[in-house]
Amino acid sequence: MLSILLHATALAAALAGTLALALRPRWAHAGAIGGSVAMSAAMIDGVVSGSGSTIWWAAVQVVLALVLAVIVRRGAAAGAGRPAGGSRGPACPLGVHVALGLIVMAALMSVMTFPGPGASDPGAHGHMSGGVLSVAVGALVVGYVATTMRHLRAMAHPLHRVHAVAMVVSVVTMLAAVVAV
Repeated sequence: MLSILLHATALAAALAGTLALALRPRWAHAGAIGGSVAMSAAMIDGVVSGSGSTIWWAAVQVVLALVLAVIVRRGAAAGAGRPAGGSRGPACPLGVHVALGLIVMAALMSVMTFPGPGASDPGAHGHMSGGVLSVAVGALVVGYVATTMRHLRAMAHPLHRVHAVAMVVSVVTMLAAVVAV
């Protein structure tokens, strides 16, 4: 029961964060919106359908994070008035937040395995590599939360801040779900 409640809370927070970001769509934030949608879709697939495609979703999220990191880097270079690859200005805090969020969510999904067809408990997870991987993912979550909180004031729009806080709630709740089971 606790696992279901934690997963539902994490999913609701992720959907709220995605909605907050989508309420103010801008071409410059297309990568961030896409990353947020991918995280939410991965959670819906894992929580609702339990299809067992967690590794596929983790791989998709890592690829999206790398693409978003390149976009953020090029945007910082363009914002500084320099060609991409040269000295850069500050990176977009929203892009950094979403790219890190994709990596953290991929890591969280990687420590969870969903049961296959015929399993008795569709919400069950098993943990890989015992406590060491869980501690590493926990440290990753702490770093993500600290980085997001540090960048919160620099985010350009209040809806970006709502998105960031909702995603932090989602990630922390997912970590609690991993630890609780």
